[in-house]
Amino acid sequence: MTLHQLEIFQAVVKSKSFTKAAQVLHIGQPTVSEHIGDLERELGAKLFDRNRLSATMTEAGRLLQDYATRITTTVSSARRTIAELNGLQRGSLVLGASTTPGSLLTLAMSSPGTL
Repeated sequence: MTLHQLEIFQAVVKSKSFTKAAQVLHIGQPTVSEHIGDLERELGAKLFDRNRLSATMTEAGRLLQDYATRITTTVSSARRTIAELNGLQRGSLVLGASTTPGSLLTLAMSSPGTL
């Protein structure tokens, strides 16, 4: 099971269609079918009841949806946190200076407007 397969699974869940999921993901419908088929074989369970117009989740699909949502949300959060770190929006910054700049900074912080 891969993250990519879970993302494809979620697109099918959301759109209720393999064709519409493929359009949203900008991939071919056979690719969507292949990834869902791989997931079903790995899990040993059918995830969707399919017909020409729609895909309806089975009980196994509903169970997987909860896990897929938690997994993709956690991965998105991790990516966002690392992007913040790379963009210096989060993390630690350690500065070193001689005593003169340090004294001036301490004075400025304790008495705004004195410098």
